[in-house]
Amino acid sequence: MEATKTLPERKTVYFDGDEVEVWENPDAHFGATPADLKAYFNEGSWIALFNAMALASRPDPGA
Repeated sequence: MEATKTLPERKTVYFDGDEVEVWENPDAHFGATPADLKAYFNEGSWIALFNAMALASRPDPGA
């Protein structure tokens, strides 16, 4: 019997005015709050830190 896998969640973000589709692993925590940024820095998780900073600094499309 094969274990059930959780499907990644699809999200759309805008990068330089272009719509970009991204996928999030539902089994791994990822956030872009100030606490998340600090944790990635303290852990030396540089890729996660960069990605979180990029998402945290994006303009609000509803503004």
